[in-house]
Amino acid sequence: MSKRRKKRPSAQQRKQEQAEQRKKFYRKIRLFFTLIEKEHLFGQISERELQYLWKLRMRAPKVKPEDGCSLSAKHVKMMTEALYYYLNDYQVDIPVAGNQINAYEYLTTGLTVYSFILREPNQNFPKGDEFYEEMRPIVENLFGDELELMIKQLETVLGMIYDGIDIDHYPVQFEWGGGQGAHQGVFAAFIVSKVINPIIHIKTNGSRRPAYQVGFALEHFVPLQLKAEVLHLEKSEYPELLNVYIQSHALRRLGERVDLLAPGELRWCMYDSLAEPTVIPYRHHSYLIEYRVLGYKIGYLVADLMKRKIIIRTFLLVTQCGTPEEQKLCSNTGLSKEDITYLNLCKLSSFADSDIYENQTLRVMFEEAGCGPVLEFAKDKTKKPAKKIPRAEQILNYLKAEPPMLEFELKKHYALRKDGKAYVAIL
Repeated sequence: MSKRRKKRPSAQQRKQEQAEQRKKFYRKIRLFFTLIEKEHLFGQISERELQYLWKLRMRAPKVKPEDGCSLSAKHVKMMTEALYYYLNDYQVDIPVAGNQINAYEYLTTGLTVYSFILREPNQNFPKGDEFYEEMRPIVENLFGDELELMIKQLETVLGMIYDGIDIDHYPVQFEWGGGQGAHQGVFAAFIVSKVINPIIHIKTNGSRRPAYQVGFALEHFVPLQLKAEVLHLEKSEYPELLNVYIQSHALRRLGERVDLLAPGELRWCMYDSLAEPTVIPYRHHSYLIEYRVLGYKIGYLVADLMKRKIIIRTFLLVTQCGTPEEQKLCSNTGLSKEDITYLNLCKLSSFADSDIYENQTLRVMFEEAGCGPVLEFAKDKTKKPAKKIPRAEQILNYLKAEPPMLEFELKKHYALRKDGKAYVAIL
């Protein structure tokens, strides 16, 4: 059976759609003048001048792979969606008026007005000196350093979002794209390039496993290195900075357990944690390095010193076996490694998307063990789930705990059951 062809719009339909788009554009121009509190100046723009602006308008921003950078259509679409999300979310202040305009309208409607009316005298806009005198404060305050700052932030955000989709790095640089052709126009272009992540192979248990150097990319790869003192090593024995590598196994575990963040966000949190590291000696030449998300300690990178290199071999949430917090949690409550796995307390989403952090009894239990930052992150998480998963009652029932009481009545007491485990009793 042949595939049915999609019906094409008629010439009349295309003409009507274009007319609607043009009217929408005119409304946006008017709104821009309203936001800068110069709506009376919009009344001085004629229909012919609006048509000129429509023809030369700034087109929607685009994500474009650099020549030689192979990006799949799927990943280009993903980055474009991320770009539009941040453009619509990012608010640019209009100091003179005290209003805000989102970055998408700033880079399209706002820059159309600036580029073709305000930046330099334009014979297609024969306005008087009073018009430009009124607009001068807007030009000076809105289209100066603010534009450069916004572009830099968007470059960083887009590079961070894509970084980590695979092993290599994909930094983003801004430039103006297109031209002034009838169907092309000028647009803000975010150019994606590719920087290869250095790799070594580590011999473990008789097999060779890949380990990727930790760092970030601007135009070139920039390695992240640690000082010997940070790792409680003698500087005289290790005078040079130590390169850091992470095994693919650790990347997988990081993604599984910090399951609320995109791959790029996971890696940037790792860079941030290693840039100012807090290190706990674990075993001989093994370390627990705090992993922070937005300043909250939610786990540890488990690393070994091997041949003057730091090798991150796995990631542990603070509640998982081997961390100081897990040891205290198990000591206080009698929970075992298997219990923590059964209760699904080894994923960040278990705390952020449930009612655990709202329960007084559980809050005391986790804070007593040192897991308070995870609860604080869950409480402060910007995007709350539409409906929290009711997990507090399940955990309390598992521990055979009584329902929580008012905070001033709350006292912690740990008693042993016949099976040797402990439960939290509220007295």
